[in-house]
Amino acid sequence: MGLEGCAEARLLSADRRVNQEVRLLFNLIPAKGQKRTFVSAETLWLASRTADCQSVSSVYQGGTLAPVEYGLCEVSEDQARSVMLHSYFNLLEQGATTKPAWP
Repeated sequence: MGLEGCAEARLLSADRRVNQEVRLLFNLIPAKGQKRTFVSAETLWLASRTADCQSVSSVYQGGTLAPVEYGLCEVSEDQARSVMLHSYFNLLEQGATTKPAWP
């Protein structure tokens, strides 16, 4: 139970960070079409994260480690997504005179 709680706490923190980054980027994207594409990409990424982590945790299917592994997988996926979002932020901010702080 302790491992699952620890994984959940890490996941909540990682999810909060990614959500904060997504909100920042959404507000920086200038055109409606680009915003729709960004929202679509986020939706697909969440579906991919879920499928990936279900696959990884299925190794422990029915066992007590399955939810722990699932949570840790999502944390890892969130960290990778954060790096990608930061790269997108840098592209959006190229040549900008004022630049909001990255979370």
